[in-house]
Amino acid sequence: MSRDVAYYPPREYRDPRAWAVAASRLIQTAAIAPFSTGEGFRLRAEAAALGSIRLAHLESGPYAHERRGPAAELPEPTFTLTLQRRGTSRIVQSGGRVELGAGDFTITDSSRPYRREYPTAAQVLVVVFPQRFLSVPTRSLAHLVGTSMPGSDGLGAIASRLLGGIADNLPALRDPLGLTLIDTALDVVSTLLAARALGAEATGTPVWELLEIRDYIMEHLDDPALSPAVIARENFISERRLHHLFQGSGSTVSGWVRERRLEMCRRELADPAVRCTVREIGERWGFSNQTHFARVFRATYGCSPSELRLLGRLPEDA
Repeated sequence: MSRDVAYYPPREYRDPRAWAVAASRLIQTAAIAPFSTGEGFRLRAEAAALGSIRLAHLESGPYAHERRGPAAELPEPTFTLTLQRRGTSRIVQSGGRVELGAGDFTITDSSRPYRREYPTAAQVLVVVFPQRFLSVPTRSLAHLVGTSMPGSDGLGAIASRLLGGIADNLPALRDPLGLTLIDTALDVVSTLLAARALGAEATGTPVWELLEIRDYIMEHLDDPALSPAVIARENFISERRLHHLFQGSGSTVSGWVRERRLEMCRRELADPAVRCTVREIGERWGFSNQTHFARVFRATYGCSPSELRLLGRLPEDA
């Protein structure tokens, strides 16, 4: 395949050492040390890879594994989302401990050592992805890594069921719109994280004020003239107040606008169904200067808009 998309059919492992080797290849983490905690070791793995995102649907008997050293080879900040589909599990990382029941999920830092235990037969979905796929400021994310997010109701239930549907249909991710589907799932997770972060940081008017301003920005993201001054004026607040609201959530006004514009461009450039030129896509999302657009895009994603557009147009099995 010319496009960086791959599917790995289900395979059963009876030797923990064989699974350790396979996990490094399928999930691209640092070496792990799995070991059985009960009867013989048994694990069934199905996996998919979409660019820098790795997914693995795992079903196993009781066992545990740990990574003692850091994942120094990761090229950018990376996180691991674990959805507990059946059974229970425990994850210990950086002195913290999280317990997951069926439907719950958590996000952990892929670069740090950890220990994961499955005391009973379990089924989980593991998604390893770069931090840039989450539209949550680093400062806010720091409070949420390693915490359990219930999947029983509300946004958590939506995220849990969407991720569960993906786990049951990993082969479908080879479709040209597979990455768009994963983007959507991570958007839902980002929304849940943002809601939890805002709830943890503050309550009352400032939270809703920030959410309303973000909604305004998303509605006017295609306007090249969108600036802190315009945003403040149209939302009837001072620029000082606007900057204060964003600083409280760990970001800046201009930085948040730029990140959202780049993300919208990245999605359209990677989507073969979008029949537009690179220039048209950039201008649609507020980048009137193509040289500036190409420079900030490469700095963020490691490739030019034209390079990503070419990949998006390649046939799936070229």
